[in-house]
Amino acid sequence: MEFFFKENVSNKKIDDGVYFLQHYFSFGNKKRIATVTDVKFINENKLIVAHRAAAKLYLVEISKNSINILETLILKINGEYFHPDLIAIKENNIYTPDFYRNLHP
Repeated sequence: MEFFFKENVSNKKIDDGVYFLQHYFSFGNKKRIATVTDVKFINENKLIVAHRAAAKLYLVEISKNSINILETLILKINGEYFHPDLIAIKENNIYTPDFYRNLHP
């Protein structure tokens, strides 16, 4: 089963919308935008998905024939977007570093 998280994310600040300064990563003559950066199962049919560029976490449920997004959390703290990288889950808490702040302290 394959599922795409399609998000349109600018590399420039426009009003109050999400933006991601890193935008494209280059690999030789190809480039891509960082989208899903980590996935963690919380049980056999539910998982948390981190989308770096969109500054979001998704709670997703998988069934035999479909994938449903149950919840979407936009990560914005004190007016700044938080771009998740890896995820750790412990005792009903989700821990994730912020990609942008890790590069630009």
